[in-house]
Order: sequence, then structure tokens, then C-alpha cells
Amino acid sequence: MQRFLEKPAILLTTLYTIAWGPMLLLRGDYWDGWRLLNQFVRPDFNWLYLSDIDPQRLYHYYALIRFTMLFPDPLLATRIIIFASWLISGLVLLHILRRYLKWNDAAAILLVLYYLIIPTFFVRFELFLAYYSLANLLFLIACSLSLDISRRGFQRAVREIGACILFVLSFLVNSFPVFFFSFLALHMYLFAQQHVHKFARTTVFAWLKRYFYLLILPVAFLAIKLMYFKPFGDRIGYNEPIIFREGATLLSTISSFISGYWGGMYTGILWPFAHSIVLLERKYFAVGLIIAAVLVFFLFRRYRALLHDTEADSDFNFGRICISKSAAILIAGVALCFLALFPYVAVGKPPHIYGYGFGLRHSLLFPLGSALFIYGAVVVLIRKNMQKGAHIALLSLCIAFIWYNFFLLDMDWYKQQAILHELPAIIRDAPRDTFFVFDDEMKGLNWNNRTISRQEYDGYFELLTGTREYHGAGKDDRGFTATSTAAITVTAGRKDDPRVTDWLYLKYTELFRSTDQLRLAAAEKLQIVLSVTNTKVR
Repeated sequence: MQRFLEKPAILLTTLYTIAWGPMLLLRGDYWDGWRLLNQFVRPDFNWLYLSDIDPQRLYHYYALIRFTMLFPDPLLATRIIIFASWLISGLVLLHILRRYLKWNDAAAILLVLYYLIIPTFFVRFELFLAYYSLANLLFLIACSLSLDISRRGFQRAVREIGACILFVLSFLVNSFPVFFFSFLALHMYLFAQQHVHKFARTTVFAWLKRYFYLLILPVAFLAIKLMYFKPFGDRIGYNEPIIFREGATLLSTISSFISGYWGGMYTGILWPFAHSIVLLERKYFAVGLIIAAVLVFFLFRRYRALLHDTEADSDFNFGRICISKSAAILIAGVALCFLALFPYVAVGKPPHIYGYGFGLRHSLLFPLGSALFIYGAVVVLIRKNMQKGAHIALLSLCIAFIWYNFFLLDMDWYKQQAILHELPAIIRDAPRDTFFVFDDEMKGLNWNNRTISRQEYDGYFELLTGTREYHGAGKDDRGFTATSTAAITVTAGRKDDPRVTDWLYLKYTELFRSTDQLRLAAAEKLQIVLSVTNTKVR
């Protein structure tokens, strides 16, 4: 049994580490994570609790943050938790596919590879999202415990109680109680497979009689949360369904759902592949794709005994209806993607890529549905003798896409470091409570031309001054008032794009030298210049 499990686990771990391993070298942060970054540098947990944690009832986040503070490098500890959570969840998924769904090794390994490597939930590295990854792992472990319906007696009771506890911990991320219904469908299907001699109605009633508590679990959790743990303060209505909003009509709600689902499906399935076609003209991306393809091909050849057949075997039988497993996988992928989107579309927050960029966090539930859809599409649409090549090409494209985007994210971080090098001279001459308005004329260094958030600008000033008396925003942000404002223009002396040699030098400086040396090096390499163009005092 040990030898049977060994090779697939090694293959998955190796390819996953090749793809996402650079995340562990990422020292930067973005969006809301700047609040945590400042806590790691200059802790003020009372402020964090009162301003962010308590109003949103994010006590589970607070516990995880305090846990990471026990380590010498909380930032690295947080990213290790994220990295390990997805890897272990992939191995748990492999176990579910092979033991409970009886998939052959090749099909199970390929599906889990897509689940691990497709970069749909790309912002998983963000510090403030660490519990998202942990909740995903807890959910899959709970699924694995609950699906073992062959146990009896005390051992079975312990597994079911443990699964319920883990489900509840995953439900602390609001979308998982909705996604839980996909697990219920799978659980009922496996139960029906063990009672094929019974009529469908009899099987359903038998399942309800034995597992009614599973149906009640998410409903009871949501009811308790709505009654006793509703957000308060400025967080009231944060996740209010769009149909209940002022001025909402049936037509506007339907329109929002259609546009949300279309944008969400593009983001969750097609974006990495469509964007990769555009990136092919970039030589760094092309070189990365060649390297990734060589590595994937080598590993596939190394494990060729496991990957001799890439198709899922056997068919699904639903009474008199018989459907091929590959078609069922494709349909299941689409269904899971729709279910993954529902809790976000319902509150008007489908995942999106551009602009703020942090909206990609709403693709948390997409990896499994995307993996099923893409794997099913390859098996259904591509000839059998060409499927292995298609899998190698798609996985290589995903790995190159991840690498290239980590390069862009790092350069984004180094741009932030260059700004931090230039800001002290400007702050020194500004009165307290000044609001700085940034006009960023070089957005090309921002990952995906993203818009910098207020949390980041505020984080700059808090990190540099140790106070929260200075604030910042982009020039297009109109929702602020201040007695004193200063307009800052961000420009660069160099006109060409940053090179990999620049990145290597800055990465070396970041890892082996001081923070001040990194900021100086970033300012010199990127030639960032800040200039105050306008000041106003009421």
C-alpha cells in the first residue's frame, strides 16, 4: 500500500513545488495585507482587533495571525501555511478520487495536477487571505472523513464528529456553507451506489434518515451567524445580497447575475490561458514556457507507468441512464463552477482581474471546478493519442504563467520599496493629518496595471512614521476629506521594462541585505521619482 501511494504523491508534490514554490520567496505584500505587514513590523493588535477583526467577526483570522506571530518570520510562516494547505488538500483530493470514486491513477493524478496548478485563485499568497487556504484544506479533509460510510461503531462516530467540526471551521469563510451542497450531492450519490437495489425515493429517504444532520449543518451555522455574529459598524451590509439592496429590481438582479457569471467564468477558467496567448510575445514568458514544458515532459516520462492512460475509466449509471465518465466530469466541472460563483455573484462580488485586482480572491472555490472542466474538455474533445500532449501543454502553460506573474508581482513590490525610499523626505515637510493624493504615471510596474488600494498607501505612512496620522489614496479616489492635502506624482527615469537581471539583483539584496539597502537599490534600479505638485490647506 505504501508503494502504491508513494509515486503519485511525489509527482504531485514535485510539480506543485515547481509551479508555486517561488511564492515562498515572495516578501512583498499588496492590498489589505499591508495591515498585517505593519503588525508584523510594529505590532498593535488591539487596534487591528477593534478596527478590522471585531466589526467583521473575523476572530478565526485573528487566531491565525497571532499563531504566525509565534515564529521568527511571521510573513514566511504565513506563506508556508498557504503553500502547505493547498498541497495537502491536493493529496486529500487524490485519496478521495481513488478510494471513494474509484478513479484510475492516471485520471486522478491529472485532475489533481490541474487542481493544484491552474492559477485561478492566484492571489492565494496574500497575507490577509491565509485562512482561505486553510479553510479549503479543512473542508476537503472533512469531506474525506464523511465519505467513508463503510465504518461502524465508535470509529465511525469519531470520524463523523471530527468531520462536522472541520466543516464548521471551514464555514467561517462565508462561501463554504453554499459550496457544501456539492459535497452533499456526492455523498448522496455514493450512498445510492451502495443501495442500487432500492428505488430512488426509498434511497433518498434512507439517506435523509441517516444523514439528516449533514443537511442541517450549514443551515444551522448560517442561522446562528446571522442571529449572533452579524457584522457591525462600518461593515454593516458588506455582504448584503443584491436583490435586497435599495433600488434593486428583478430585472436588475437578473442582469447582475448574468454579467457576474459571465465575468466570473472567464476569470475562473479561461483567463490564465487567454492571457498566456498575449504573453507569448514576451521573451521571458516564452523562455519560462520552454523550461516548464521540458520539466513537465521529463516528469511525465519518469512516471510513465502511472500515466499510460489519461482517460477516466468506466461509466456512470443513474438508473436507466448511462453517461460516459468523461462527459460527466465535464458537466460536473461546469456545475461546480456555477456553484462556486453563486455566493459571490449573489452579493455583487464576482471575481475579476483588472482594476483593484484583489477581486480575484472571490475565485477561492474555483480550482476544483476548473480542474474538472479542463480535464473533462481534454478527454471529450481531443483524440486519445493526443491527450497526453495536450495535458503537458496546458500544465506547462499554467506553470509559466505562474512564474511570469510572480516576476511581475516582485517588481510591483520593488516599486513599492522604491516609493518608501523617497517618501520620508516628503513626509518630513508635511503637517500631521495630511492626505496624500498619488498620481501614478507609471502603472506598468503595477501587477496587471492594478489600482493601488488605500490600505497600501496608508500602510506606507504607518510603516515609515509609526503613526496613523497620514493617509493616502489614488487620484481617482474621491471618497475622502482632509484639512491638508498634497498631490504626489510618481514617475520613472527609465523608459524600458525591468529586466530579469534587475529582478535577480533586487531579490538577492532583499534576501541577504537590509531593508534600507533594498529600498535604495530599488530606487536606483527602477529610477522612481516622487514630486509634490500641489498642496492645499483649508
